[in-house]
Amino acid sequence: MAKIGLVTLLLVVGFSSVLANATYHSDPIGFNSVSSYLPVILTIDSPSDGTSFVEPWPLQTIYVSVHIVNQFGSPISDATVHTYPGQSQNYQWRGFTDKNGIAYWPEPNVDLDTIYRVKAEKFVNGDYQESTIYITIRNRYLKVSTNVNPVDEGKEFFGIATDQDNQPVAMAAVKFNGKTKFTDINGMTSSFTAPWITTPSNTSQISGSKNYPIEASAPLRGYDDGKSTVTVRDTGYPKSHKIYGQVRDYDFVPLQNVKITTNKGNYVYTDKNGDYSFEIVPKEGGEYIAIMASYSGFITQSERIWVSSTDTNPIHLNFWLVQDGKVNQNAQGQQQIQEQQSQKTDYQQVNYS
Repeated sequence: MAKIGLVTLLLVVGFSSVLANATYHSDPIGFNSVSSYLPVILTIDSPSDGTSFVEPWPLQTIYVSVHIVNQFGSPISDATVHTYPGQSQNYQWRGFTDKNGIAYWPEPNVDLDTIYRVKAEKFVNGDYQESTIYITIRNRYLKVSTNVNPVDEGKEFFGIATDQDNQPVAMAAVKFNGKTKFTDINGMTSSFTAPWITTPSNTSQISGSKNYPIEASAPLRGYDDGKSTVTVRDTGYPKSHKIYGQVRDYDFVPLQNVKITTNKGNYVYTDKNGDYSFEIVPKEGGEYIAIMASYSGFITQSERIWVSSTDTNPIHLNFWLVQDGKVNQNAQGQQQIQEQQSQKTDYQQVNYS
């Protein structure tokens, strides 16, 4: 349903001053108005010059009803109304007042905020003074920001989408670093994760910070896209973990030259004390890593552990191997092994720093 605003211009017959009284309905929810008492060349007096109204929503028509009257308040029919965008000398729209002194100007959509010059005139023996007022039609567009900026690499943050009046916009698509999330009724997305600037092969070079683009869009709702940047700070790539432990048989004898391998390709051998250690770097966000202990004549054992990408805590993991085809009958050894296995969560991730 079309919205109608009211702009009243006074054309004075034989006088040197004119009256402009404008009432304007623009926002589909709200209400806007302007009124002024001005000389021949009209400007907006109240509110102040530069009063603005937002362009129509998609598939919506909003009319500005331009009402022309004389100094006695009587309507002027057959007056011509022109609208001029910006500094243009060529009118964009022309209409004529009806018997009630009203011309209906369909409010335009704009790519940028645009000031329109609205001029009313009537050519009858030169008796009517032309009248002019200025109305700004504002563009609908999105602004995109974050709850934290700058943000440390590997840390989480939220995207925020607002309109040109800083009001939250729901269901806006916010895109960052190849991922898209939609805003809720508060204009906020679920969390993004800042990318890592340094890499495992470049841990010694600290770049300081790096800017990444972030964009918000809701074209079907009539908003122009919003663009900004997120500054990600380099924190020195804190992702490498030390994995260490010992390998023994069921008689608790340390085993030398046991091969320790991972599903990421890492491998080392135990020393004469059955000890091993190596460094591992998980992917961004962390991951589960399978670690296997294999030794000739013994059954291969494997464990699956979680390795975080947001800390550097060492991970302690021991193995007990049983000979292939042999079951150790040592009750004490069996009991101790069961106790160790039941406490696996205690020794899998221990911070020794």
